Amino acid sequence: MTQDAPISTPIAENTLLDGVFSNSLCGAFLLDAGPDGTIRFSRVNTLFAELVGMAGEEIIGLGPVDLVAPHEIPVVRGNLRRCIERMTPQTYDEVVTLPHGRIWWRIHLAPVGVALDGTVHLLGTVLDLTDVKRIEHALLQSERKNEALISAIPDTVLRISRSGILLDIEEGKDTVLKLAPIHLMGRPVKEALPASVAEMAMTEIAAALSTGMTRIFEFKWDIGDEARDLEARIVMMTADEVLVFLRDITERKRFELQVLLAKEQAEAASKAKSEFLANMSHELRTPLNAIIGFSEMIKNETIGAIGHPRYREYATDIYESGAHLLETINDILDLSRIEAGKFHLTEQLVDMHRTIESCLRLILPRAERGALQIERQFYANLPYVRVDERAFKHVLFNLLSNAVKFTRPEGTVTIITRQAKNGAVEVAVRDTGIGIAPENIAKALAPFGQVDGALSRQFEGTGLGLPLVNSLVDLHGGTFVLESALGKGTTATVRLPISRIAEIARPAAVG
Repeated sequence: MTQDAPISTPIAENTLLDGVFSNSLCGAFLLDAGPDGTIRFSRVNTLFAELVGMAGEEIIGLGPVDLVAPHEIPVVRGNLRRCIERMTPQTYDEVVTLPHGRIWWRIHLAPVGVALDGTVHLLGTVLDLTDVKRIEHALLQSERKNEALISAIPDTVLRISRSGILLDIEEGKDTVLKLAPIHLMGRPVKEALPASVAEMAMTEIAAALSTGMTRIFEFKWDIGDEARDLEARIVMMTADEVLVFLRDITERKRFELQVLLAKEQAEAASKAKSEFLANMSHELRTPLNAIIGFSEMIKNETIGAIGHPRYREYATDIYESGAHLLETINDILDLSRIEAGKFHLTEQLVDMHRTIESCLRLILPRAERGALQIERQFYANLPYVRVDERAFKHVLFNLLSNAVKFTRPEGTVTIITRQAKNGAVEVAVRDTGIGIAPENIAKALAPFGQVDGALSRQFEGTGLGLPLVNSLVDLHGGTFVLESALGKGTTATVRLPISRIAEIARPAAVG
């Protein structure tokens, strides 16, 4: 009877195993599973030691469960037990926690022999899949993100090749073309789209592929009996493919057209208003000039005495009413010209103090009738400014008129000039009048704006004064600031920028 060959030979003497350990491109180890259930490392190669983060001699004699975290021990034991019980190779992926971090391993275990004492020898190899798994995870996340983005956008998404073949249509994203994807996929663009649109699409696809830049074009598409406006956005995906995002922009086009028509109508209405105001100004000024002129002659008894003194009083009323009406018409016309961009400044060097005094001479009679005190706080070295003097007189006269009109008897109107730290010239008119609530200041600055209130409504006015002041100051590149509070008066400040300051010295005061 022939004696059977030994079941195995000592592993240390196996030259084939030596070659595997020394030349393996992956981590390799040898496990000895004893009859008592203990499993120990009996040999490891350098790559395995590096993966574990320990020296090779430190690993020998330890068990696999000694290298991993406590919660991973049951998984490791289960994998080892299956390999030993079945005596067949086992391959599995496993996440292990090692001293230098968590690693995703692919482990291959294979029984290589059984010793006479019953010890099972297992040969294992390990591949580090950590980077691979991270890449796979990143790709999966990216795919999910792209799918979520595409599903969220309302566009029809097409994938088209460089040669113009429709490769794919995102499922459920054919709402724009109103055709099932099966009818379009695999067909050339020239067959799926009208000739003119297809030619434009191919030109834009070629441009997107050559430049790598997104291309956008618009076209019309007949869907049933209705022509729809579509926008195509072409994005390069690879060197030979593009993604085309189609969006129905019909409603947007309709809205843009409505806005354009509304703009044209508004411009036409504004032009008609300007023409009307110009004509009205001419038609009203002619008789007003006659009324003012003749009433002034009667008032002054230019060609002889009036028989009854009441006639002189009536003539004075006629004159003042005509002058007020002419002033209102001029305000309306000036504001209209400013809005139309037809108000042109005639600039000259102006001594602001002389201009203020000129306006005060006109306003002083009203102030005296109202028992008001006029105060001046002038900055002695105020420089000359370059402005349109007629326009600026209009600004000052409006501010002074408002201050006098809305200030009670025995009140004070103060006109102030100063030069700010940055060089800007400022003129302010401050009164102790009825004031304006802060929330109503914007309304007071709006054309024809009238601030409601029992006290303020008892004063007549068109609401054009402050808007006209604001517009004229703006034409000079300046700013107009209105500060007020109910019952505490108002301060109106005009600031002219340093660009308006003339480079000439003010003459020294005499005496």
